Amino acid sequence: QKIFEIGEVFVKDKEKHTETGIGEKAKLIIAFAPGNFTDAKQALDYLMRMLNVNYSVVGGKKKGMIEGRVGKVIVGNKNVGFIGEVHPAVLRNLRLKTSVSMAEISLKELYGSSKN
Repeated sequence: QKIFEIGEVFVKDKEKHTETGIGEKAKLIIAFAPGNFTDAKQALDYLMRMLNVNYSVVGGKKKGMIEGRVGKVIVGNKNVGFIGEVHPAVLRNLRLKTSVSMAEISLKELYGSSKN
């Protein structure tokens, strides 16, 4: 399966901007199941090329992702999201029997950073 979704993602409001402690952010999510880092990277390469956005992926860590197979998506000097493979422990907890790779991009950050 290949899933491409644009929508609101609920996140913890660490800056306490909301009464509930939950914020919403517009995100683009690309997911592949089964999929690996290369699958997600190829889709992200194509998307960014079509949007005429220069970007890079730098090493990083992300909870729930496989260390060494995850990276930050950088546009300009700004972190606009991440890309990587979901950790097998997370897949087991969700009762998924196949590998999953994904990219998550903040649309606000992307459009605020996409000046080449």
